[in-house]
Amino acid sequence: MPEENDNGSRVDLAKELSESSKCCDIMLTALPSKEHDYELFNTYGNELANPYLLQRYGFVSKGNPNTSCLLSVPMFAYLKKSKANEKTKASLDIKLDWYESIGFELVNELCGGCQDDDCNDCGEKDQHGCCDDDDCGDCDDKGKDCESQEPPESWQLSPRIHGSGEPTKQTKALLHLLIMPFKVFYHKLAQAPSERKTAKRVEKYLLEPELSKTEKTILRGWVESRLQRYRAVEPQGPRAENIACMMDEEKALLEKALKQLL
Repeated sequence: MPEENDNGSRVDLAKELSESSKCCDIMLTALPSKEHDYELFNTYGNELANPYLLQRYGFVSKGNPNTSCLLSVPMFAYLKKSKANEKTKASLDIKLDWYESIGFELVNELCGGCQDDDCNDCGEKDQHGCCDDDDCGDCDDKGKDCESQEPPESWQLSPRIHGSGEPTKQTKALLHLLIMPFKVFYHKLAQAPSERKTAKRVEKYLLEPELSKTEKTILRGWVESRLQRYRAVEPQGPRAENIACMMDEEKALLEKALKQLL
């Protein structure tokens, strides 16, 4: 009887596995380790940064490629200092009002999802993420290796260093806007005659140029300010090891960014 029950269980399992809607393939990217009692950990698509992994699932991933550092606080400090001059304040307010109402959305649309300027896969796709070949079976998979991230919710949350140590495209666009002479901004962007012209000019003036020496200096100041905000204290509590890991990875990323800005 026990043997018959065992055979019946195997038949039921075989039926379950034959239905693709009830199972999925699992790819093992790392062998189970003694450190974690040989437990298997889900990567959850390998798209989440450590703060989200810790908050949602209670663990962090060492060497997480999705590690990034937000620079909003030093950016606001820079704006506050710049606005001490009344003339500069007036021009910055006009620029940022335009960016919030028009420019930022266009920047996100033109950036798409990939943050890698040298990505060959992205160049072969249209604005919807597909190539021109109707029979192409690779369109669903081609972008998986891209450094893809959800666009920031607002321009205030856009200054960021991503996993490569480079600033995001939105960060570069904001820096270009802040440094752009007001006359150029007013005549080329604010007074663009149509939405199509505006989009083309946003790409030309905010997305295509490399960072200037002045812009790199500003960004370097933001990165250094963010580094200085890490206090020299040892995390305590049940999540101390995970928190220490996150801090070390963020600091390493910021140090990497500084080297690339030299």
